[in-house]
Amino acid sequence: MQIKDQSLVLGHFKGAPIRFHWSILLGMFYFGGLEFAPGFWLGFCFLILCHELGHGLLVAMYGLKINDIVVHGFGGHCEWLGHTGKTQRSVIAWGGVLAQALLFLAISVYLWTAGAPSSPLWRDFAHVMTSTNLLLIAINLIPIPPLDGAQAWLLFPRLFSGKSSRMR
Repeated sequence: MQIKDQSLVLGHFKGAPIRFHWSILLGMFYFGGLEFAPGFWLGFCFLILCHELGHGLLVAMYGLKINDIVVHGFGGHCEWLGHTGKTQRSVIAWGGVLAQALLFLAISVYLWTAGAPSSPLWRDFAHVMTSTNLLLIAINLIPIPPLDGAQAWLLFPRLFSGKSSRMR
């Protein structure tokens, strides 16, 4: 572990540090209802990390350099270097939400087949991966900066206007 810019570097993705900013502690506690809820806290951190890795995966697929992935108390961000077109930025914006949707689907199928978790820790974790996840997807898709919806929704007019053929 390494400390950089008031964050713990807990890993790397495509050469970029994955950092957990100290404010994640505030976010976990606040969004966890100001209660001792380790299952919620674990799920909250994991959900934000998956969202940012979703962005990072699409950034890497476009051949751009991921500079930094940060998880903080009120979300996170994935910084990258390189030039993108409007369509690419919109697709990258969808990456986080799509990662969350896949996570929701996987956990929902698991819960449907295995049943509800019996321990409070895993019950809270499952709640974050399902109900809280859907709420955060909806919030993230509001079309105002700095939320992903500000860029994500711009993809559809481009697709239907024929400008997406260049994917730039």
